[in-house]
Amino acid sequence: MKIVGVYPDSFEASLAKGRLEDAGIEACLTNEYVNDVMPWGTPQDRWVRLAVADENYEAAMTLLAPSSEEGLAAKGKVCPHCGSEHVSLGLKGRRRWAKVFWLALATLTMSPPGKVRPNYYCEDCRREF
Repeated sequence: MKIVGVYPDSFEASLAKGRLEDAGIEACLTNEYVNDVMPWGTPQDRWVRLAVADENYEAAMTLLAPSSEEGLAAKGKVCPHCGSEHVSLGLKGRRRWAKVFWLALATLTMSPPGKVRPNYYCEDCRREF
């Protein structure tokens, strides 16, 4: 089995798996439920991987290759509200201090922080997404 894609959540991975299965290529997802079990892990541990058989690797890669429009969006994150490319990832925005508080409380009580995750933040329209 070879990995043909890595996705931040199971929804995007399931869409790609559906595209492959519609073309007649059998695929499977690994780490599909890791986000629910281990939300505090590193992104490399939590991301969902899409795998196909060795003989279907080339066909799957050509099918999943981004089009010209998808390639522009993959180059840099774009704000869905205003279309700006001045986007950063981190603990910013209105709820920044609430996230910091919950992370500190989880650290002090030695409990898992739950679903406190960094979000994308647009520097132009000042929205989180």
